[in-house]
Amino acid sequence: MAKTSMKLKQARTPKFSTRAYTRCRLCGRPHSVLRKYGVCRI
Repeated sequence: MAKTSMKLKQARTPKFSTRAYTRCRLCGRPHSVLRKYGVCRI
């Protein structure tokens, strides 16, 4: 599970668009997230 601070940090709008990344809506995992569904493979 992701730390609460990391979830909040990701939710903010980044200063530069390239800093944006996907994070799983259920567990907060930053890698292997399916864009279509918004959840990770785990």
